Amino acid sequence: MRASDGTVIFTISPNLTGGSKKTAELAAKHHKPWIRLHSGLHERERLLLQFLTEHNIATLNVAGSRASKEPDVYKFVKQTLENTLFPRPASFWLGGPGEG
Repeated sequence: MRASDGTVIFTISPNLTGGSKKTAELAAKHHKPWIRLHSGLHERERLLLQFLTEHNIATLNVAGSRASKEPDVYKFVKQTLENTLFPRPASFWLGGPGEG
């Protein structure tokens, strides 16, 4: 965390607990910007992109819940990072024959 420019904390639950809560506390202690994104937030990609831009983040620390406690967290993190860092144009569509 200390070598990063900021931290994003991913959780499925809107509550920050355990190691994720400790990560937020350490980020604040070291005067590092951080943001928490949970699966109930709308526009999380926009929020993350805004965070990265506003704080000029070049090295991002990615933290969050353990998969053993929140089994869907990996999919949530992957989807959010991909949609934020590699957005598809609005007209992009992949489908098979007869779809759409």
